[in-house]
Amino acid sequence: MIPQECKRLAEVDFPIAVVSKHSAREKSIRHGHPSTLHLWWARRPLAACRAILLGLLLPDTCDTYCPEDFKEKARELLPKVQGKIGPKDEDLRQALLKFIGDFSNWHLSSNQTYLEVGRGLVKAAHPEETPLVVDPFAGGGSIPLEALRVGCETFASDLNPVATLILKVMLEDIPRHGPELADELHRVGKEIREAAEKELKEFYPSDPDGSKPIAYLWARTVRCEAPNCGAEIPLVRSFWLCKKSKRKQALRYKVIREERAIDFEVFEPQDDNEVPNGTVAQAKATCLSCGTVVSPDRLRAQLISQEGGGDVIFDERGNRTGGARLMTVVTLNHDEKKRRYRLPTGEDYAAVWMAVKELPKVTCQAGPGGLSPVPSETFHNIRPSPNARGLSAVTRYGINRFSQLFVHRQLLSIVTFCKGIHLRYSLASSVNTLLGLIFSRMVDYCSAQSRWDPSQERNVNSFGRQALPMLWDFSELVPFRDCVGAWTSMQNSVIRVTKEFQNIDPTTGIENADATEHPLSDSSAHIWFTDPPYYDSIPFFGEESISVAGFRIEEQARRDPQMRFDFAVGAERAIAPDLPAGALAQAGIKARRPKKKMPAESAAKQGLPAGASAKAGTTTLDRIHAAMLLQANGQTNALRALLKAEQDRGPDFIRLANALSALYPKQSEEKRLLDAMLLAMPRV
Repeated sequence: MIPQECKRLAEVDFPIAVVSKHSAREKSIRHGHPSTLHLWWARRPLAACRAILLGLLLPDTCDTYCPEDFKEKARELLPKVQGKIGPKDEDLRQALLKFIGDFSNWHLSSNQTYLEVGRGLVKAAHPEETPLVVDPFAGGGSIPLEALRVGCETFASDLNPVATLILKVMLEDIPRHGPELADELHRVGKEIREAAEKELKEFYPSDPDGSKPIAYLWARTVRCEAPNCGAEIPLVRSFWLCKKSKRKQALRYKVIREERAIDFEVFEPQDDNEVPNGTVAQAKATCLSCGTVVSPDRLRAQLISQEGGGDVIFDERGNRTGGARLMTVVTLNHDEKKRRYRLPTGEDYAAVWMAVKELPKVTCQAGPGGLSPVPSETFHNIRPSPNARGLSAVTRYGINRFSQLFVHRQLLSIVTFCKGIHLRYSLASSVNTLLGLIFSRMVDYCSAQSRWDPSQERNVNSFGRQALPMLWDFSELVPFRDCVGAWTSMQNSVIRVTKEFQNIDPTTGIENADATEHPLSDSSAHIWFTDPPYYDSIPFFGEESISVAGFRIEEQARRDPQMRFDFAVGAERAIAPDLPAGALAQAGIKARRPKKKMPAESAAKQGLPAGASAKAGTTTLDRIHAAMLLQANGQTNALRALLKAEQDRGPDFIRLANALSALYPKQSEEKRLLDAMLLAMPRV
């Protein structure tokens, strides 16, 4: 153990230049990175967290109090990744700093040799007990994830329920279930997408030439209020459709004064100046017909009357009379990779009209637990603080409910995917949670707050920054196509993350908790390592409530009593071979079929207390109950003996314990005891 007087490596030196370079580069990494699991603001770079943790966990080898055993082990391990080390303590210090800098590279973070060296160094520095790292503001989970990576135990908590869900998936479910989780997720996800496409394809019809729409580019509209004009003004920030170095396409308009109408055409500009300027800037709209500027107050008033203006207004016969205007349809032909852009037709509006008529039929059917399939909750129209806008911007334009962030056809698609998830709900809770994350990520791209990026020719998610601004023109994605933001794209991103973190031991405790009333005592951890919240610049609860609204059907199914019963019964099928009988006696539980007790010598050889039964005959559920009682009574030695015996005999005990932990209510005493017991589980 490192003496208290010994300085840690981070106190004397740190490879800040190398770590900073890798941390900055990490922003451009997407495939397999935890940031692609689910949106979370202010994620800490994994490189910096990993490097700082090692600097805090390892002693300075030039310190007179540095243990000689650690120096010897470090000289044995480090040559595996950087060659021969000089004989001086200073040489060893520089070798450790170089290892920390190299290990902060994303491409080496899952390298088996570097993992073995990193974990070996931590074990050498803390041979008596595995370090426990606690993060009370865990958020996206960078700190606890890196603690697990370098071989520590960790306890992660956050007050936000979405953060807690991300932590549970990333730190428990993915490391524990490995490749099976990815395979099952791929199978179930494919079934959900195919079923959704079958139900929704009539609302997103293909073109006569076989091209399939992947996105519809819309513009909210207002009317010019100048005398003798009244022309419709499409609110467009930019008329660019594709703006790449070797390919450019845009829209240009033609004013038909007799009809007070505006027609558009798609063209290939030879010069950027050929593309007209947008019609709206700083909430001021310019009429393309007469040049009159509609003031921000009048623009706001017109959009309020349209409840945000995202939906098309139809008459009784299905003819468009106002509301959003379809500017362009983006299509993709399987024979070509490049996107095509065409003007809308009557069939495009007819498909939207069909969705408008179909949506009430779907929403009148209550979902699980009596919930409406469409999230109709309201959000506040007041800024959460002077430093944060949150969701308040859209409320100034008549958008006051979550459902108004989506157009009718998007709501129909969302409900259809929700139904598909519910019908294929798996008994494997980890798969269900990941399906919820995929769904939530897809919804982030499938709203009327998502825009089209002409430089990349793809949709951009709604939360491009830490607020939800008002978008004048937006992109409606086809959720079952193969494009960025659609179901398949989000599913593949999550699957890549599940494959990336399969070599991490899930020795962790996760809790939805307030940091001011932390469940652990101050002296319970080796390191309290956290990144505190950013004052009030990011209104986490307001913005993440969109994800909460998206998760609620998945969560309701999880709480269904019959499903919970089936899951528990399915997990409690096996009976483990033996258990320390002394531990059961202390817990007050009697074995059902007691067998002959083994001699003390045999028990000692197996690491069990004297009197342990070779065949206790209790069920796994009984033994979990016994462990919970021992935990509640503070009988540490008996608890450790019980847990060690269960760990030696197979995975049934910990699997059922984790399943029960997920099922118990978050604030219940049972869940607290289970989580504390799992945290005490010895490492292999």
